[in-house]
Amino acid sequence: MKKLPILFLMILFIASACNSGFEKILKSKDFAFKLQKANEYYDKKQFGKANTLYEELLTVYKGTKNFESIYYKYAYTFYNQKQYLAASYHFKNFSDLFPKSDKSEECEYLNSLCLYYMSPDYTLDQSNTIKSIGEMQTYINTHPNSKKLKEANKMIDNLRNKLEEKDNYGAALYYKISEFKAASVAYEQIIRKYPDSKNVEYYYFRVIDSKYKYAKSSIPSKQEERLNDVSSYYKEFVRKYPKSPYRSDVEKINTLSLQTLKKIVKIMNNKRLLISTINPTIEAKDLSVIQEKTGNIYKSISIISKRANQINSKTKEELHRKLEEFGSLNDNLEEINENKEQIEISKFYERMANPAILATQELLDDKIYFKEKE
Repeated sequence: MKKLPILFLMILFIASACNSGFEKILKSKDFAFKLQKANEYYDKKQFGKANTLYEELLTVYKGTKNFESIYYKYAYTFYNQKQYLAASYHFKNFSDLFPKSDKSEECEYLNSLCLYYMSPDYTLDQSNTIKSIGEMQTYINTHPNSKKLKEANKMIDNLRNKLEEKDNYGAALYYKISEFKAASVAYEQIIRKYPDSKNVEYYYFRVIDSKYKYAKSSIPSKQEERLNDVSSYYKEFVRKYPKSPYRSDVEKINTLSLQTLKKIVKIMNNKRLLISTINPTIEAKDLSVIQEKTGNIYKSISIISKRANQINSKTKEELHRKLEEFGSLNDNLEEINENKEQIEISKFYERMANPAILATQELLDDKIYFKEKE
């Protein structure tokens, strides 16, 4: 047990001696000696110490023949310590300072490689990913015969896949929170940006699914148009991908869409007929005709009043339900603008007759069921 403290003290002594030796090198005014030691540290892969010495020597040797090799190794000390931000800066700076150097091409590649390593998880901001793609593409364009060409293209593909994954993540989030219009727009953007993606059939399926759900939650006057849009996308999908694994899912959605469309067309035709046949303005009515429906004018008026309240309540509920859609829309996508639809809603309800007029007409047409209290 006594040997352990002795061993510990020996390690401390050696470490102290080493640090003492490095401190002496730092304080030395012999720059040639410092450069020699910096290179020794570099060769021994003690990149932290080498970096400290090279940083001082850069100002001393700037403008000399040794400056290029010092700066080259200085940039590498950051890279070997996985300090990719600093390494990227210095590799790029090296290629700018020494464009004719035999190491310039290597440093251009390493600059792009550092940015590649700095590319974060797809759920985070992708600024470095986009920057890395740009730098890597510039390297490929300026060095078409490079030995690193295959690796560079592969890294660009990986980075583009990450951007695609990021976009898909955002679109899926819109879908998850039931923002179906935003989801369909986002998925369409992905298809335009990545037309050769292996997941393009899935994105088409998501567009159709989102459009169908958005159409179902729309106001009646817009449902017909949007359900027809679903049908158009379905036809395009079947034409492009007849053997897609998503075909059965898309066919189910199209079937539901056509069934819903049939119902909507019937409802809208009935509403149009109702609006066209009933005069929305107040006009005189023959009280004797109204009285005949119940045998008592007061009873008739009471029934009309109760029915008018029912129509009014139902209309208010319908209006509030349709307007809720606009209150929950996400404004992140510039393509989404609901002002026209709000105007449509307003005009539709403005054209409707007063509930009392509707109730009176229903009584005259024998469409109101009532019974006497026992």
